[in-house]
Amino acid sequence: MASTVNVNEGGLDYTVHPLVLLNVSDHFNRNRLQSPDSSGVVHGAILGTQAGRRVELVTSFEVKVHLLPAGTLDNAKYQLDIDLFTQRLSQYKTVFPELDFLGWYATTITDPLAQDLDLHRQFMQFNELPLYARLDPTLLLMPSKTAAATHASDGATTVRLPFIVYEGLLDPHSGDVTFAEVPIKVETGEAERVAVAGVAKDAGTGGGASGPLIAHLTSQRNALDMLQVRIKALLAYVDAVRAGTVPADHALLRQIASVTHQLPSISGPQFAEQFAKDYSEVLLALYLAVMTKTTQKTNDLVDRHVEATANQSVGGGPERMSSMSSMGGRRGGRHRADPRGMMGMMGGMF
Repeated sequence: MASTVNVNEGGLDYTVHPLVLLNVSDHFNRNRLQSPDSSGVVHGAILGTQAGRRVELVTSFEVKVHLLPAGTLDNAKYQLDIDLFTQRLSQYKTVFPELDFLGWYATTITDPLAQDLDLHRQFMQFNELPLYARLDPTLLLMPSKTAAATHASDGATTVRLPFIVYEGLLDPHSGDVTFAEVPIKVETGEAERVAVAGVAKDAGTGGGASGPLIAHLTSQRNALDMLQVRIKALLAYVDAVRAGTVPADHALLRQIASVTHQLPSISGPQFAEQFAKDYSEVLLALYLAVMTKTTQKTNDLVDRHVEATANQSVGGGPERMSSMSSMGGRRGGRHRADPRGMMGMMGGMF
């Protein structure tokens, strides 16, 4: 087990946004459902901001960690996929340039172990002292364990989250890393508050796994699965008849033909006519958009030409004035193109 120290209460102020908690718990639940036989340990990166002593954990994303056999990479158990992590981090930095890589998380029921320390050192190439956050899945599955609440002087009750954050303390002499648990607070923005309230409302009104939408989709999926099984059986029978291994039952073949003929045909004249009509309407809308854009650009060009001609015509004589008048006349000292002349020009273009 990696060395840990008591809770560090005199350092930085750490705040966690609900999006981090939702992302980590969702990552764990999806992995548990998709891979029931796996260890259940998932890893990810945490992004946020730091301003002075205030550190905010804003969001997170999943990372790929390879499980290595013992005796490789200095007996490390995990190997971070550096290329994938760098790519994902670059994508997040492009979208959220104000967020920085602050640390990483894992879902494990134990305190930091030696393999966690080895993986922590791999993350140190992206942050000198990254954070390590641990989500205890047993506290998610058994909410009663989180009932170790503390009561503040104002009567408010604070429930301990199943999300523990550790600081990595580096010994400058030995180079050893020690984990120190730090207190955290949950901070919710207005958008996050609305989103969490919506999720809680859906869960309370049957919007979860037992909701009407899920039940409808489940029934549709079961019907499609049954249809696929029966179609495969019919296909196998037709293949066997064509191969001569099964005698042909003409009554059954007629029923199969009637079933296949119920499918809409995409080669009939009605389909071709409707397709051509829709295709023409799409092309017409595209052409109108191009013509509108071209008209606008031409109008802007004429306006610039009139303004340039007006600036050059100061004291320029009758010839220049007549030239400007032909472009649209004088209106309050500024020359504009005649809309009728513009439409005539556009009529000649198209």
